[in-house]
Amino acid sequence: MKDQNTPTNTLEYRLKEILDELWDDDGVWYTGKGSVPAEKALLILIKEELSQAVNKAEKITGDTSDGFHTFNELYEFRMLYNAHLFNEWDKHKTYPVLKSKRHADGQLCFGCGWFIVMAQLPSGQISNHYENKYWNLFDITTFDVPLWEFDGHTAQDVAKRLKAELNRDETPKQVEDKTNTHMEGNENE
Repeated sequence: MKDQNTPTNTLEYRLKEILDELWDDDGVWYTGKGSVPAEKALLILIKEELSQAVNKAEKITGDTSDGFHTFNELYEFRMLYNAHLFNEWDKHKTYPVLKSKRHADGQLCFGCGWFIVMAQLPSGQISNHYENKYWNLFDITTFDVPLWEFDGHTAQDVAKRLKAELNRDETPKQVEDKTNTHMEGNENE
C-alpha cells in the first residue's frame, strides 16, 4: 500500500512497487522468462532505472541557461569585456598586453585555429584563448611568439590578480581576504 507522503516518481518508490508485484515470499523474482534470484533482480532494476535517468538528464551545451543567460551568451560577454579591457590597456600603455597565434614554446595554440591574449599586471600574468575568427576584436600588439612563458596561473589566480588591480595599493592576498570577509558577512542577508 502506498504511503500518502511518498512521492511516486522516485527511484525508491518505483523499485518497491515493482518488487512488491514480482517478488514472491521466497525472495525470487518472476519474469516472463523464468525466475531470477532477488539480488540479481535488484541489480537489473537499478541498472535499468539509472540508464533511464541518464537518458532523461539534460545535456549541458552552450544553450544551457541559468534562467537569465546561456553559456554562449556569458562566454561572448566575457570575450567582449576582455577585448575592451585589453584594447584600452594597450592604447593607454597601462599594462603590457599582446596577442599571438602561438604559445611561448612556438607551437600553434591548440594545434591551429586559436590565439592567446596575455597581459602582464603588477599582480601577475592573465590570459585567455579565443578562436581565430575573433582576432580583430583585439586591437593590441601582435607577436609571432609571446614574450612571456605561461606562469601556470589558474582561473582563481586571474580573479585574484584582477581584483588586486582594482585595489592597486593592495596585494592579491589582501584583496582575497577582504572579499572573503565581505562575502561571509553577507551570508545572512
